[in-house]
Amino acid sequence: MKILVVCQYYYPEPFKVSELCEGLVNKGYSVTVLTGIPNYPEGEFYKGYGFFKKSHEKINGVDVIRIPILPRGRSNLSLTLNYVSFAISGLVYNLLSSKRFDYVFLYQLSPILMAIPAITFAKIHRIPLVFYVLDLWPESFIETQHISNQIVIGAFYKISKSIYKTASRIAVSSNGFIDLLQKMHIDKRKMVYIPQFASYCNQECKNDSIEISDPEAFTIIFAGNIGFAQGLEVVLEAAVITEQSTPYIKWILLGEGRAKKSLELQCRSRKIRNVQFLNRVSSNDAEIMIKKADAALLVLRDSLLYSITLPAKIQTYMACGVPILCSANGEAARIVIEARAGLASKAGDAIALANNAIRLSKTSEYYLGMYRDNARNYFLNHFTKQKHVDAISSLFNVRT
Repeated sequence: MKILVVCQYYYPEPFKVSELCEGLVNKGYSVTVLTGIPNYPEGEFYKGYGFFKKSHEKINGVDVIRIPILPRGRSNLSLTLNYVSFAISGLVYNLLSSKRFDYVFLYQLSPILMAIPAITFAKIHRIPLVFYVLDLWPESFIETQHISNQIVIGAFYKISKSIYKTASRIAVSSNGFIDLLQKMHIDKRKMVYIPQFASYCNQECKNDSIEISDPEAFTIIFAGNIGFAQGLEVVLEAAVITEQSTPYIKWILLGEGRAKKSLELQCRSRKIRNVQFLNRVSSNDAEIMIKKADAALLVLRDSLLYSITLPAKIQTYMACGVPILCSANGEAARIVIEARAGLASKAGDAIALANNAIRLSKTSEYYLGMYRDNARNYFLNHFTKQKHVDAISSLFNVRT
């Protein structure tokens, strides 16, 4: 069976779609990926890539076709042009391509313009179109861009609804997405919940150059995007409350993001000394650092969108087998509680987060070990790559 995967991002960019495609190849599928020139996240083309360099590659059995796009740069204008250029180049490819496939698989709808090449190819060749929704549109765009104009919001809902209706099957990364899509009159029968996956974390903590632990401190690490969606201000408030606690609690924020500079400035101006910021590292090093921490931190803002979102870091934390400290509502908190993998408090509640951090820091090693085992077992039962690949492949086995 031949599958065309449409995704603006692909290896060597750090996205799991690459592992998924290789997994499908290992199951016997013929996979071709229509993608752009790698430039995420720095906004510049990777070394060795360009408009006329490596436009067609074979990577671990996957045919990779790279269409011309403008690099995302560092401004909102350049990012918009990056999205538009992928959509236009994808349309041109559709018109010129003579290749035939059995399915088109659109991996994520963010940015929403990524859907245009997938939809047009499926319509031109009259083949089924399958979506994998990681970010729910238009809710994610409205939330992150702080759009309040009802006319604009209404227009985005109409566009998004028309896009979702083109799909034969829709897989969603969070159960909560299904209810909202139903409110847009998307048929529940063609939707299925398939959570994201994490790679099996078997990194040995023997690299002494990667050191975050303090023998006198209980270390809590947040690893990932330090953006506004996470609402990490609550961590600073919790840090102030726990500053005099025993044992000493150290909060580590590992990664980059648009909110990082603001948070660092707040820490300096308020003289918050038990919060440490670390720059982004490779995924392997990040896993080692997570495993070296006493607990891993999951934080989301208090909003409807984030209450139905299941962030990918929860899979990573569980794969690393660390107790989880969760400050979020809805789906993320439900998973942590269901797995008995840690403690959860309401989004934005700094006092509750601080109290849970203190409670966790005073927990005996026996019960911390239970949290670790429960996290790892939940990962093995729900979030492995093989389970994910098997679930995605089942979408291509039934014609609709």
